[in-house]
Amino acid sequence: MTEMQPDVTVGIPVYNGELYIQKAINSVLSQSYTNFELIISDNASTDSTEVICKEFARNDSRIKYVRHQINQGADFNFNFVLSEAKSKYFVWLGADDYWEATFLEKNIAKLESNNNIVGSIGLVKFYGIEDFYIKKNLVFKIKNKMKRGSNDEYEKYTHVRPVSGSYEKKASIYLRFDQASFVYGLFRTEKLRNRMVSVNMAGWDLILILNVLKDGDLYVIDEVLLHRFVSGVHSECSYINFYKKKIIPFRELIFPGSTLFIWCLKNIGIKFIVKNSDWFVLLLVYGWFTILQELKTKI
Repeated sequence: MTEMQPDVTVGIPVYNGELYIQKAINSVLSQSYTNFELIISDNASTDSTEVICKEFARNDSRIKYVRHQINQGADFNFNFVLSEAKSKYFVWLGADDYWEATFLEKNIAKLESNNNIVGSIGLVKFYGIEDFYIKKNLVFKIKNKMKRGSNDEYEKYTHVRPVSGSYEKKASIYLRFDQASFVYGLFRTEKLRNRMVSVNMAGWDLILILNVLKDGDLYVIDEVLLHRFVSGVHSECSYINFYKKKIIPFRELIFPGSTLFIWCLKNIGIKFIVKNSDWFVLLLVYGWFTILQELKTKI
């Protein structure tokens, strides 16, 4: 009997995810749409991640757990699960995130209904420690005001946003939207694979979205389907810590947003840069302010 090919591949890249990965996996196994494969790429975790994942894999043949003997970095981990996908659709799920039960069903239906849509997601709700003290400063308020559409639209599409139309129009909207949670949406596998960028690149997630937009539109289902963990500004997710871990180059400490600027210049063109020059300047100032705040907390 021929084994049924899964329609969608779920990829979970993980390193030391013992606190949350059980909830993430359970949310996949609870999906109303069941024809999927789940590939977990463990980047040499030193906690109980391996024990947890192996137990799940023993009990469900749709789960493929791969443990790597040495930590090869986030770029390898994200690309590994994507490279292993043999299905029509692909989606990353953060090891500390989780889905509502209809995430796959509703997003697959949307991609099946419209070939112009390259990626689909539901509204996103954050959970965890939200100590974003930077939101209290003037630069953050100016930045938010510049990226607002109508107030209703801004409140509704806080973390993900639907876009359609010409490429430059879509790219300008997402550049100013300045949110990258859409990388955890459902994509057409080959389209995503062909547009993949290095995860080691500063701002890789937003750059990936800008690249994927070359192939079509993004759709947002009007209900919360994804819950994302937020660790807050005081966590290790900072410019300085990213530089220490060699995630971003030293250039990003001097000229924040320079990686995004260079990519846009090379891949979209000088007219796009000129048209959005005010936004690139604001990203630079905002980056400097953020770094100063990080330095103050360390003094």
